[in-house]
Amino acid sequence: MPNREEKVLKELGTLKEEIGKLDKKIQQLEERISFLEKPELVQPPEPISYKEVPEYPEIKEEVPPPEKKPFEIEEAMGRWLPRIGMLALLFGVGFFLKYAFEHYWIGPTGRIILGLLGGVLCLGAGEYFEGKKYHQYARILTGGGFALLYFSLFAARNFYQMIEATPAFITMLFVTLVAGFFSVRYNSLIVAFYSIIGGFLTPFLIGVAGVDRIGLLGYVTILNLGILGLAFFKNWRILNFVAFVFTAITYLATYGRFQALEPLSVSFSFLTLYFLIFAFIAFLYNILYRLPTLKEDVYLILFNAFYYFGFSYFLLKPDYENLLGLFTFGLAFFYLILAYLAFSRNPQDKFLALVLLGTCVAFITTGIAVQFEQYWITMFWTIEALVLLWIGFQIKDYPNRAFATRILALIIFGLAFIKLLFIDSRIALTEFNPVFNKRVFIFLIYVIALFLAAKLYSYYKGRISESEKGISTACVGVANFLIIYLMSVEIIDYFRLKIHQLVRPTYQLPPGYYEEKKSLLLQRNMWLSIAWAVYSFILISIGIIKRYKPIRLIALILFGITTFKVFLMDLSYLTGFPRILSFIILGLILLAAGFLYQKYKDRIREFV
Repeated sequence: MPNREEKVLKELGTLKEEIGKLDKKIQQLEERISFLEKPELVQPPEPISYKEVPEYPEIKEEVPPPEKKPFEIEEAMGRWLPRIGMLALLFGVGFFLKYAFEHYWIGPTGRIILGLLGGVLCLGAGEYFEGKKYHQYARILTGGGFALLYFSLFAARNFYQMIEATPAFITMLFVTLVAGFFSVRYNSLIVAFYSIIGGFLTPFLIGVAGVDRIGLLGYVTILNLGILGLAFFKNWRILNFVAFVFTAITYLATYGRFQALEPLSVSFSFLTLYFLIFAFIAFLYNILYRLPTLKEDVYLILFNAFYYFGFSYFLLKPDYENLLGLFTFGLAFFYLILAYLAFSRNPQDKFLALVLLGTCVAFITTGIAVQFEQYWITMFWTIEALVLLWIGFQIKDYPNRAFATRILALIIFGLAFIKLLFIDSRIALTEFNPVFNKRVFIFLIYVIALFLAAKLYSYYKGRISESEKGISTACVGVANFLIIYLMSVEIIDYFRLKIHQLVRPTYQLPPGYYEEKKSLLLQRNMWLSIAWAVYSFILISIGIIKRYKPIRLIALILFGITTFKVFLMDLSYLTGFPRILSFIILGLILLAAGFLYQKYKDRIREFV
């Protein structure tokens, strides 16, 4: 016990010495701090001259992508080897069945049993490896197993006629449902791809010679319904698009062989059924789960729509040409309903609604061209373009989509312009009445629409992009060009009619025909010059009153063309009174225009 007390006392003494040392160090530190804080020792920091510090651009070191290790490459190859192997096996089985049939090696029943047995064994092997955690390998085997089942059932019904249509339909529907179940259960695109795409490949591997087309198209319908069922749970875009391509190819391949043997109703019914299936497949998953639409979804929507319309047009035109316009408007209404459903179900995804609405507009435009006559087409296109342009300015929250809508409107305006200038401007002399004719009517509608379009661009100038700033001026310029063109062709056709009326009903030329014709041609040139000069003066006046420079520039250009025509053409060809009148009227109008410029030059200078 004494030893223990001595030991404790000794440790206490040691601690006391250590504490004394710490006290001395603290005292020294306090003395040093108080010395450093004396005023004479504290100096303000020198100001930093930022001009002397050179600025260097930030250098971002580019980090090269990590190189794949040898094992990663081998692992990727290992993932692809079983996929390619299963695809090769499917091709091999298909070719084997065809070869065995041609060489009578195995009877039909034996071939079907072998195919079914192979499919079931692949499914069992897939389930076994799935339990062993070889997920990828198991799913390849499972997908291949379903493909073998499709092979065998298709051959049993359509190639060997071993089972009736109803049992075959029910069996294949069951296989499709089971394949969809396994795809969703494994969450595996591979299973779905091998099972469904393997089913599409079956007719091409075995051959379609001697196959019942209704049975084949019904078989394809079952596959597509399976994909539609998957669309409720998965959005496998690549599967949807590849299925659409195979469906289109199968339909085309069978149509060329069977078109003379089956009524139109069969071909059109299956075509419509496929169209409806893929119309919903394209966006069903996004609508159900309120997800944004991607460009891959849009591709399927557009390809499906225009493939269906193109082939339907080809089918219906020979016997139902008068109903094609109504059919096209029906398609437009269908896409309008889809756009409404898409927007009401998922208001955040306005992109999908706009795509469907744009498809609707495209079919309306096409329907107008198909159903109506010459001038009505241009009128409806013009009104449609103007409405689209207005819609494009109302979409405030999505600038890119608003811009795309306005561009679509301008494209339709362009189509109407081409038709107006090269088709609608022609009119038969037998139908021609000066001013009061269809050409003037449709030109005025288009010109008014252009001025309204220019007004829209001017009114909503805060919402347009940099590239759209000149469109308002362009619309005004094109409208004035069309007015000048219309005046010119009206004058030309008026004198053409006068010349045509000189010829007698017996087609004999009257006495003095050539002199009278020459006089009418001179009058035509005179009135062209007068009309151009008068319109130039009107434009100058409007440009000064409205303080709008583009109008004044158009007027000056037209004045230059008119002056060139009068001095270089009319001076050579006109004689007598027409020459005198052309020069006098041009001179007076030029003097009046010059007076306006002199009188309002200060005002013009203010707003130039």
